[in-house]
Amino acid sequence: MNNTPQSLYLKDVLGIEGILVPDGFVQEVETKQVVTEAPQERELTVFCKLDLDNEKSLLDKMLQAMKCPTPGSLRIISSLDQLRERETVLVMGEKAWKDFELSVQDKGTWVSYEEHSVIFTYGPKEALARPQLKKEVWRDLQRVMAKMGWS
Repeated sequence: MNNTPQSLYLKDVLGIEGILVPDGFVQEVETKQVVTEAPQERELTVFCKLDLDNEKSLLDKMLQAMKCPTPGSLRIISSLDQLRERETVLVMGEKAWKDFELSVQDKGTWVSYEEHSVIFTYGPKEALARPQLKKEVWRDLQRVMAKMGWS
């Protein structure tokens, strides 16, 4: 594995040393037509309530792995008062879910909250307490990257 943010996240956070790729997969990817129009750059707001430094460290690793194109495309907030109009919001952690009045059944799916497009997943606190959740969080982060055009 190389040292990209994605591979470091896979190794350091998820504990995955390598990924098996089916024969012909790389060739298929290389022959796909290139899209000449760049996706519209949007801002992602991450709503997360962190208590400890190790939670902040894991959040930083998660966000680095998301391939955010520019530093200004991502902002972290801890209060609903900080939301702007019509934002795409990643809600991380059970404490943050409660502010949005979301339930576990909504986890990993895009929902509307007022005028915002919202997805929520487990936060660093839950991922540190239950490491088996890290793969589920990564899948949710991939959904966000796809929506933002960052993948």
